Amino acid sequence: MIIRPDQGPHARREPREHLTVPVGCRLLDVADSRSRKMVFGETKNLSNGGARVSLSEPFPLMSRVEVSLWIGGLKFQGRAEVVNAEAHPTHEGYRHSLRWMGLTPDEQGALSRAILDAAFVRSGATIRREMPQA
Repeated sequence: MIIRPDQGPHARREPREHLTVPVGCRLLDVADSRSRKMVFGETKNLSNGGARVSLSEPFPLMSRVEVSLWIGGLKFQGRAEVVNAEAHPTHEGYRHSLRWMGLTPDEQGALSRAILDAAFVRSGATIRREMPQA
């Protein structure tokens, strides 16, 4: 199910795809190597603009993170900024909203394909291949 941008105060530039896949995040720009450990969780939704993730530990608001996603056996890596972080955990962990930062065209393309693939699979559609007529 793709959530379309609306016209209200919570309008989004990019549609989001509900997608639950493993994710790992690591703080950037910190001197203490213990603070750079990978924190694991899962995505809740994903878009070309960012992601909503639940993690086992909280990250500070506006911090920069390295993000690793595993989608269908493929690994995607990018950088993001924490634009919303809930201070108290839910049964799913600490929820964070991430905004992608400086993705290369290749990274953006890989992310777009992953989102489209997830939407396609979720829709239950099948690919129909026809043999060319001789």
